[in-house]
Amino acid sequence: MRRLEKEIRHRKEIDSILEKARMLRLGLSRGNRTYIVPVFFGYDGTCLCVHTARKGMKIDCIAANRHICFELEHDVNVIENATRACPWTQSFYSVIGFGTIEEITDAAQKTVAMNRIMEHSSGREWTFDERLLEEARLWRISIDQITGKKSRHKTDGCHAMESLKRVVTEEPPRGSFERANPLQPQEHPVPAQNLEDPVQLRSRQASRERRTDGHEKPLAG
Repeated sequence: MRRLEKEIRHRKEIDSILEKARMLRLGLSRGNRTYIVPVFFGYDGTCLCVHTARKGMKIDCIAANRHICFELEHDVNVIENATRACPWTQSFYSVIGFGTIEEITDAAQKTVAMNRIMEHSSGREWTFDERLLEEARLWRISIDQITGKKSRHKTDGCHAMESLKRVVTEEPPRGSFERANPLQPQEHPVPAQNLEDPVQLRSRQASRERRTDGHEKPLAG
């Protein structure tokens, strides 16, 4: 699993999801085609039980390939956001597994399997008409591999990226300190005392010269 922080590692928690989920999605394949179908199911702590009609697409796929995949989920909720699309997400518990499916043909075992299915849905056991039970086909799924995943709180990555963009692109406020780029030539301000009127500057220089040699000199035109 890529997101290890979402992985459910304890089998007890995975079993709890199996017990609470209402529907199982069965993944079957035949040749180069995949078939996914939702079914009622039962769980006895080790194997899954499902039932089918006598004929149909499920039967054809099982006859072609007894290796199956299954998925179920529990407590699925949409997390909304009133102003932005990116934070929309879901919280959930889910289980995905792989296994091998085989038909149950013994009458007593068929009764047990059917009761597992009905107990999972209704919470109690039932008595079945033998004729109807004989017409039904019951299947046992031996679990080869199973993993669980949960997503309860998702980081708002979109909001984080937008905040980062604002920090990078926004101009600093007036009066804030800006670090100089050492690779860019810097313009040094000219001291204010050097920004003097040229006529006044030449007049002051002439006055200094007259004081130095003791006599007046005419000002240069």
